Amino acid sequence: MMASLCSPIRIMLVDRHPTILWGLEQLIMSQFPRMEVAGSAVSAVDAVYKARSLQPDLVLLDLELGESNALEIIPQLLNVTGARLLIVTQIRDSMILDEAILQGACGIVCKESSLDVLVQAIDKVCVGQVWLNRAATSRVLQKLRERNGLANTLAKSFDCLTQKEWKVLEAIMGNCGAANRALASRLGISEYTLREHLTSLFRKMGVESRVKLYLYVLEHGLGNRAALSRGSGIGPL
Repeated sequence: MMASLCSPIRIMLVDRHPTILWGLEQLIMSQFPRMEVAGSAVSAVDAVYKARSLQPDLVLLDLELGESNALEIIPQLLNVTGARLLIVTQIRDSMILDEAILQGACGIVCKESSLDVLVQAIDKVCVGQVWLNRAATSRVLQKLRERNGLANTLAKSFDCLTQKEWKVLEAIMGNCGAANRALASRLGISEYTLREHLTSLFRKMGVESRVKLYLYVLEHGLGNRAALSRGSGIGPL
């Protein structure tokens, strides 16, 4: 669950290089009281184990963890924490980076980027936005179309949404990374009911996560429901 407005963003760091971890820790500490280091890990197994107990708001994950495949632990980290996940890496292979987003990461930051860029990325991701350049966004969206076969059926998919599902979709577009409890409270429903609506939304849109849904709707818009644009008022279901 994300930190409240009065408490710092709790960030977990995952990198196999002690010097990189130290540098990231110094950066996060320099942003106190807005941010704080919840803990760190140097391997995939260590990351999942610690994330479960630390329950951070955000995970900064390097994709190069020695023999471990960091891509495989992204869904695990998301499942055990409900946190948002930002990739911080030297990898330039677009196929690997795109797959990280498809697995549920909310953005990519190169290690060569300035400290200001990393702080901006953290801020954006922590308010539910996605930190990707246009080229990466375009590639990911194309892969979503190829995987889900939605290129010619998107409008029909939108038409199939119920009024309540539109309300949930609007809430997601307003804050993609919000915890289920926060979204449910905003919509005036229980978490169980929200999960039911999310399951139906994902099935109808052919996606498996909020990030994928968010990216797809960003590209194609809301069709005839443009009035339900991001940030408009949301009432109870």
